[in-house]
Amino acid sequence: MSSPATIPGTDADTADEFRSADLRVTRLLVFLTSLSAIALALTAILGVNLIVRLLNGGDGGVDVEQECTEEFDECGENMACVLGECVEIIRSTTCQVGDACSRPCQTDGTLRCDKTTNLYTVSAQYDQICDDVQVTEFIEGLEKKCGDAQSCKSSDFEKFAISMNDFWELLSRFPKTLAVHYPYGRPYTSEAKRRKTKWPSAEEAEHYTSNIKTIIPAIDSADFVLLVATASRDKIPGQSDEITYLRAKQTQELINQAIDNTTPDRLERERLKNKLKVVKIGEEKQLEASEFRRFFGSRSVAWNASTQEQLRGLLQLGDKLKNRKSRVFRDRTINQTVFIVPIPCSKAPDPIAE
Repeated sequence: MSSPATIPGTDADTADEFRSADLRVTRLLVFLTSLSAIALALTAILGVNLIVRLLNGGDGGVDVEQECTEEFDECGENMACVLGECVEIIRSTTCQVGDACSRPCQTDGTLRCDKTTNLYTVSAQYDQICDDVQVTEFIEGLEKKCGDAQSCKSSDFEKFAISMNDFWELLSRFPKTLAVHYPYGRPYTSEAKRRKTKWPSAEEAEHYTSNIKTIIPAIDSADFVLLVATASRDKIPGQSDEITYLRAKQTQELINQAIDNTTPDRLERERLKNKLKVVKIGEEKQLEASEFRRFFGSRSVAWNASTQEQLRGLLQLGDKLKNRKSRVFRDRTINQTVFIVPIPCSKAPDPIAE
């Protein structure tokens, strides 16, 4: 008996179809697995961002409005840029040197209203500082080192500054001390970036110099003027010394502009400019927010009006400030500073004869 007839190729075709179907299923599974992995990754990123957002603003912090660049005033009215986010300004209720007397604020006893300018200035009782015990000890120490304080080199002042435990309190004794703040990483340490990006802008330079002009009379009557330049520890790695120098140099240029704008006589301008002495202490002595507010809270100048207002408000909050980003911004900015310190005495007062 013959076997049943078969159709040639039927088994082979069936096997090929199965293999083709398996390949399609495998490809589909690979695609779905990849899609799931991408979806999980996106979910994780969004989740982390949400957690960070809650940590930064969910504890009573301000709402995010738009992205911004710290060194430029981009956020609009009643807003300031804090670590890349536009936030509503927290206004201080404490008066500051240069505030209009009409501003609704409280004085701490160190300020008075100047009736000729209608601006707050240092109280009259702080005008005579050379007899202060702490100042006298400072000047006597410089005399022992240099003969007289005016003859000291910048390196001599730097050694004194770093070794003195109460150095910040000493600077605050001089009533015309002005704290000039800089944005993070500015001025640029890269010469190419400095050429490419003009900073400070004309508006920011004007804001700086308009505040510095208020102490030109103090520079005029000073025996010498210290420019004490600092850097925060949260810095671009390895650039503390250079950025400290650049901030001192930039502040010197701003003072020179203020002198040029207020002093017509060329010889007089040169006399004032020659009083400036740079003291670079970098990150060696860090200020706490409570210290800064106590010593310099009414004498603080940032790179634009909105940032200046925000920093004053954050300082006033003290330990009550819970928003992490705002705390980082505040604590970093107060240590990105050049203190302009007009010193009206280069010799210790003669001892009173008994």
